[in-house]
Amino acid sequence: MPSQTRLSAVRPWFWHRLTSIACLVIGSIGFAWVNLVAPYTAPFEETSLTSSRPTAPERLTIPSVKIDQNLKAAALTEAGWYIAPAESNYLLDSARPGENSNVVVYGHNLWNMLGRLKNVKVGDQIKIETSDREIWYEITSKQVVWPTETRVIQPTDEETLTIFTCTGLFDSQRLVVQAKPTNSYYRTKISDTL
Repeated sequence: MPSQTRLSAVRPWFWHRLTSIACLVIGSIGFAWVNLVAPYTAPFEETSLTSSRPTAPERLTIPSVKIDQNLKAAALTEAGWYIAPAESNYLLDSARPGENSNVVVYGHNLWNMLGRLKNVKVGDQIKIETSDREIWYEITSKQVVWPTETRVIQPTDEETLTIFTCTGLFDSQRLVVQAKPTNSYYRTKISDTL
């Protein structure tokens, strides 16, 4: 009988340890999912078919300076700004065309990207394409600001397109171009009407 007493003394200890280890493993997996995996698996854009938001910008064209760029949606995170290596970005935290606020586009100051933005003039036309529309804007201002001057990317009370890129010595400043919708603001894409 001494062996049965010894076994009954081991069982509660064994189950207590096993339960503790299982809780630790499950808790670690949950922590890892919530803090490490989930933020990167969440979709950037709404995928609901019932969404009433206008579609996001997909392409930027400034004919006067021969800028023609795809736009990659990007979110501002704690790690900072995401900048696509070969295309410009549309800031997901900003408005979409048609939401009567500030639509923000940014990208590298490279000749094949937004490097020619410095050559635009007030009055030049800009075309933003979404999956279903072409939206035309007219440049109303061009300025150089410090990176800490975030007022240029804040929401506005009227439809505004803000495009910016680095400029200055060692790219220490930001060239900001702002535009307002033209009279022929929305144009449905030709392929949609045929």
